[in-house]
Amino acid sequence: MNKRKEVYVTSDSRLFGVVQDELRKRNIEYKTKMVNSGTGNRMTGTWLGQIGERPQLGMMYYVYVDEDQVQAAKKVIAEVLRE
Repeated sequence: MNKRKEVYVTSDSRLFGVVQDELRKRNIEYKTKMVNSGTGNRMTGTWLGQIGERPQLGMMYYVYVDEDQVQAAKKVIAEVLRE
């Protein structure tokens, strides 16, 4: 089993989807992770501290590929980001 490396991280769900679509089209296997760091989802029972928080930045999206696919994946991602 190859070790996976992080090749992309974003808070933009649209770009996350576009990157996944392009990797899939080019047969590059990947895994994803989504982390919600927004205070509204921490179950603290308080809403204090949320004033001024940017909710669109509360979710982070990560893409990982096998080590031997890192360069190919980064090339695809660079192409997507140029568009």
